[in-house]
Amino acid sequence: MKMKKIKSVFILVAIILASATVSAQEKSETPKEKSGTYIHVSGQAGWVLKTKQDKSFGIGGTVGLMFQDNLLSQKNYFTLSAKGFNSPFGDGKFITSILNKKTDAFNYYELLAGYRFTTNSIENGLFAEPRIGFGKGYTYQAFVFSPVIGFAFNKFELGVFSDFGFSQDANVLTGEKGYTTLGLSVGYNIGL
Repeated sequence: MKMKKIKSVFILVAIILASATVSAQEKSETPKEKSGTYIHVSGQAGWVLKTKQDKSFGIGGTVGLMFQDNLLSQKNYFTLSAKGFNSPFGDGKFITSILNKKTDAFNYYELLAGYRFTTNSIENGLFAEPRIGFGKGYTYQAFVFSPVIGFAFNKFELGVFSDFGFSQDANVLTGEKGYTTLGLSVGYNIGL
């Protein structure tokens, strides 16, 4: 029941963010940034910190949309993203353990909504992006807090991320309630 409420809140936040930014997109063009909307693509590598398995290193990726905030600050962005992460253990492999319905990896997928604060612009400068959302794995569901901080240069970015999954049920793959992952992210922002 709680996960249905979290999904409903996530969908409501997504609708509000999209409608708040779409109406003012024509005003978002500045000489420095031609677009107020970006597609964000990134790869991650990190460690699952709460696990009882023999290995904790994993890889993943994020795909998302960033909409310029035309209400508070045009250098900041609303974000919507989908993220996946795979941490194989035992005989598990990085590619073949994804969604194979075996217990040879800790996989999770997240739908996230956030707000990116930038010091200069989406293309250059420091950024911090707190995100919240819904996480799903092979045997569990979780409320997720997933912040990322980093530096962007010519639309490329390097950052540090953490995923905190909060669940009432113990995950049979890690032996823990919820999950915590810490790692590095390398990405690129494509202006639309």
